[in-house]
Amino acid sequence: MSTDSEFQEKIDTLDLIINVLKEHEKILDKLAEKLESTVNNLKTRGAEGEKIRKSISLIDEKISSLNDAIAQFLASKTPKPARFSLVQCEEWTDFKDKSRGARRVAFEAEEKAFTVNSMSDEEIYEYSEALAEHEFCVKEEEKRYVLEKMFIDSLDDVPLVFKRGLKCGLDVSIISSKFDLPDGRHVFKLTYHVDPERAKRWLSKELEVPEDNIIEGKIIF
Repeated sequence: MSTDSEFQEKIDTLDLIINVLKEHEKILDKLAEKLESTVNNLKTRGAEGEKIRKSISLIDEKISSLNDAIAQFLASKTPKPARFSLVQCEEWTDFKDKSRGARRVAFEAEEKAFTVNSMSDEEIYEYSEALAEHEFCVKEEEKRYVLEKMFIDSLDDVPLVFKRGLKCGLDVSIISSKFDLPDGRHVFKLTYHVDPERAKRWLSKELEVPEDNIIEGKIIF
């Protein structure tokens, strides 16, 4: 049984207990009202009625105490909305360690970034990495092409250009666009593309989470 199923089963059981106690609370309230009416009627029956009335009053007090105990239990056991804290991880290794076996994982590749969130019982972990774009300026000389310039955001990106992967280890596809300049030079723009199915399989293996518990999207909290 998955962690999600076990958690939901506990919530369903608690809901059942709470509903039963609420019904008992209503029954006790009605019984207390009937006892009060009976006590008022016994006031007119003299000493015998007074004795019975005192016995009923003791029962009424016990019912009230039991009712209060049920009310306190319901107040303490009613499920409250989970309050998650967000932990942003700079390194994939830290995120991987904290997210192994997570209840839910969500990922997306939007706004030039690959972002992964994992959810445990009380914390959400996040890892985000830029989907860099690279530009190359190429010039033709004597039937050969010479790389004149390469535009990158960081020196750390140089190995990734040739590796076709992200720092976290996820392989990506590269989409190439070509622009011809008037002086015979050419500019190539390379953009990383994350395949959702490949990302899901890779995350499942890295984080030891079933693919059914990994979605493309966001965890809203």
